[in-house]
Amino acid sequence: MTENSLEIIKYIQIARENHKKGNVYRANEIYSKLINQKIYTYELLVSYGIFCKEINNLKIAKNLFFLSIKKYPLKINSYILLAEILRKENKINDALKTLFAAKKIEKFNSEIDYSLSITFKTIKSFKEAIISINSAINQKPNNQTYQILKADILVETFKNEKAKKLLLNLKLPKDSILFFQREILLSKIFINEKEYKLSEEVLLGLKKSFSKERILYLNLSDLYFKNKELEKGILILKEGIKIFPKFIPLRFNLGIMYRNLGLIELSIKTHLE
Repeated sequence: MTENSLEIIKYIQIARENHKKGNVYRANEIYSKLINQKIYTYELLVSYGIFCKEINNLKIAKNLFFLSIKKYPLKINSYILLAEILRKENKINDALKTLFAAKKIEKFNSEIDYSLSITFKTIKSFKEAIISINSAINQKPNNQTYQILKADILVETFKNEKAKKLLLNLKLPKDSILFFQREILLSKIFINEKEYKLSEEVLLGLKKSFSKERILYLNLSDLYFKNKELEKGILILKEGIKIFPKFIPLRFNLGIMYRNLGLIELSIKTHLE
């Protein structure tokens, strides 16, 4: 089998289909067999890297993206994917170096700017984050994902009116993840403005359609803590813990709620569970 073989493309497609169906073992078997034959096409390296990243095998994913950059240095996607993993590993300087290397190859690439903005936001370099996301938006003004990130940065820097105006201008399907993200940001704006009831309405509205999103339960509990509605907070946290028993922040918040109500034994028990 040669690197230019159409057969390789066929096997990559089969691996992707297996992954999509949840047959992770079979997908990995196909990818591994190709890699063990030292078949290093760009499509294989990136596809297998994305697969490994999604199953949280970050070490192999990172090595695949490094190899892809070495063999195909003008292909930008590998830099962006590698930077994403480096961010997860909290290697922010390495992520920035990777993205700046990509930017030397393609000065005007909205996805590089978007990734740079996320990376700067991670370390709270909000000025640089805004510059980068504005650059991405200037290149693709209709990209709603970019608009959501800009609004997120504005919320982080308490520029609530600018963020609200930006978010309310977005027309999004109510069952989309972007709609979910928009509403989460609006709820944060209302909290910043001490409009707690409005924030609660937004979050409870989301809960009807996105009940499997654990951040909802965490954000509602934070809201009830700020609003001193601890009984409501305890109820929503118990509900969330039933669905996400291993999500530690929910238990942590529940312990804090119990403590503030003077239920010390329950608080200690919750923290130890």
